[in-house]
Amino acid sequence: MSRRLTLGACAVAAVAAVALLVSCKSNPTADEPSGKAATIDATSVSTGITEMSSVIAVCRKSGSAAPTPVSQREDGPTSLIARALAMRTDPVVRAGLSRGRLTSTKPADRLGDCGGRITYPDYSHSSGTTTGTYQFDNYCTKDSDTGERTTLNGRVSFKNVGTPTASGPITNRVEASSSDGVSQVTRNAAGAQTSSQKLSFTDYVYTAGVPGGTPTSSKPDQLTAKSMTLTDQTNGKSYRQTDYSMTYFNTSSGGEQISITGRGYRSNGDYFDLKTTTPITTNSSGAYTGGQLTFTGANNSTAVLTVVPGSTLQGTMTVNGQPVTSVPVCK
Repeated sequence: MSRRLTLGACAVAAVAAVALLVSCKSNPTADEPSGKAATIDATSVSTGITEMSSVIAVCRKSGSAAPTPVSQREDGPTSLIARALAMRTDPVVRAGLSRGRLTSTKPADRLGDCGGRITYPDYSHSSGTTTGTYQFDNYCTKDSDTGERTTLNGRVSFKNVGTPTASGPITNRVEASSSDGVSQVTRNAAGAQTSSQKLSFTDYVYTAGVPGGTPTSSKPDQLTAKSMTLTDQTNGKSYRQTDYSMTYFNTSSGGEQISITGRGYRSNGDYFDLKTTTPITTNSSGAYTGGQLTFTGANNSTAVLTVVPGSTLQGTMTVNGQPVTSVPVCK
C-alpha cells in the first residue's frame, strides 16, 4: 500500500465516506436538519448504487440471476472506506503515533512519491504537546500495485497531546480541524481522473487506548468527529455526517475489530443512523473476515450491508429484508 493521508485527514476520510452509503438523493448537503428520520427504501438505495460503489463495493453472490448494470461493469475507484481503514496499519501513520515523532524541532518537509510536499507553516512544541498546521501542496502519492496517483491540497490544524519521556513524547490524544477542507484528486495509471473530492471537518479527536502501546478490547483506540462534509467536486454533491465514532483494537489472532456509529443527512435534512450491528473484523493478514453495517431510518426502515470475507472491503446489501441484486458479482 502506498502512502496516502496523514492520520488526521485520512481517518476522518474513512468516517465521512461511510455516510455516503445511504445518502443517495441529489445534493444532500443537509445544512439545516429537518428533525425527521429519513425513509430508507429500495428506490432511494438502488438509485445511488453508482455513488455507493465509490465508497464501499456493494455486490451480489455469484449465483444471483440479476444482470450487472452497464455503469457497474468497469472497475471503479478504490473504495474510500477501504483505503482509509487500511491506512491505520500504514507505517507512516504508525510513526506519527510512536514515541518521539513530534519534538521541539519542526519536521522537515515531506516530499510526495510523484511530486508536491507536506509542510508545517505553523509549529510549536512544549512539554510533550505539539500544536500547528500541516499543509498539502500538490502532495502526490502513487500506489505501487496499481499505478494509481492521488494528489492532495489543503491544510489541517492540529494539537498532539503527549506525555514527555526521555526518548520523546508518547501521544495520548490528537485534535484536528479543517474548515476549508482538503481536496483529493485520484487518477488511474493511464492518467485519467477517477475521482475529485474535498473533505472538511470539525472537532476530530483521536484518543489512544493504550498510549505508546497496542489497543485492547477494554482499552480501544477511538476516533470521533463532531461534523464532516465530503463534497464530490465532479458533480457538486455534498454528504454530511455528525457525531461520528469509531473504536478499534487488536484481537488475539492478530487482526482488528472495528465498531462504528454516527448520523447522516439527506438533502432535505432528514437523518438516518449508522451502526455496526456486528463489528467489522480483519485477520492477521489484514483481510476482512466479517461485519455488518445497519442504516436505520423512519418507521424502523433499514438497509443492512454484510461484509463479504476477502482482501477487498465489499458487502452484500438488503433493504428492509430484501436483497439488492442489480450490482456486480462479489470478487
